[in-house]
Amino acid sequence: RKCRVDQQLMNIQVHQAEIVRQAIDDGNGVLIVSNHSTHADAYSMNEASDRVGTPFHYLATWHVFDAVGKFGQWLLQRHGVFSIDREGTDRVAFKKAVNLLQEDKHPLMIFPEGEVYHCNDRLTPFREGASAIALTAAKRAKRPIVCIPCGMKYRYLEDPTDELLSVMDQIERSIHWRTRQHNPLPQRLSLIHIS
Repeated sequence: RKCRVDQQLMNIQVHQAEIVRQAIDDGNGVLIVSNHSTHADAYSMNEASDRVGTPFHYLATWHVFDAVGKFGQWLLQRHGVFSIDREGTDRVAFKKAVNLLQEDKHPLMIFPEGEVYHCNDRLTPFREGASAIALTAAKRAKRPIVCIPCGMKYRYLEDPTDELLSVMDQIERSIHWRTRQHNPLPQRLSLIHIS
């Protein structure tokens, strides 16, 4: 329900889920790393988890837990999510992530970009945490640790241009500009960015 209503995801396609399934069946510790282009990414990964046939663990910033209240925190934990303080040295979360890769049968999912950047077609630089977790786990693991890259891309079902132009008109009026309807949308956006 939240997937469709809150995030407006209508159709999620998962390709090559068998790669993750095979890595699990081979007895590997599995780290899945993905781009993080929207807040809907976790919902998309839940669908991928269903297609693989096993739940995933998720490493998330503590801000996610802070935003959802006590019941939401409990629910996230029941769905395999645990938090990390990215600004500090969170040894407890780091150790838990390493331990999951070394011993748990379920994959660990990390968004190594660290934040949502709303970039659908390009990656932003990765933070060091995902690679540090994988390398630390691999050093002392009794099984191979594999990292599986994942790419997510979202598309609109209908052309959003009319809606975006309407929002742009509202933005320009809110900053006391005359609407620049004669300019293409990308140019209108760049003018606001420059100002």
